[in-house]
Amino acid sequence: MRPEGNRFRGFGVWMWFFETAKELDEHMKSAQMQGIPVQKEGDFLTAVVETKTPVQSAQLVLAGNHICILLTDTASSDESLFFGKEKLMELLPTMKSKISSLEITPLPFPRIPRR
Repeated sequence: MRPEGNRFRGFGVWMWFFETAKELDEHMKSAQMQGIPVQKEGDFLTAVVETKTPVQSAQLVLAGNHICILLTDTASSDESLFFGKEKLMELLPTMKSKISSLEITPLPFPRIPRR
């Protein structure tokens, strides 16, 4: 929806790839330090954050197999969310299945140094 004054609705998908499981763990520890309630579920880490004011939002984080995915559903208080927390949670089994099926292989060339 195009924002009209203070009214809006939005949905976002963010995805990160980490070369090592350690880097993914550090990313999720950083999320925990910011107050995001991360839970371990088998081979995955998940988090669900829901707010009602000043902006409605439902956010779902799923991390595992070198991948972290964040889904965000936001809306002004006078609009409805596209999905909401419950509907986002229904996506977890499918997301876990897809991430589990990914085969992660190392890059064929030496690691590029960070600057």
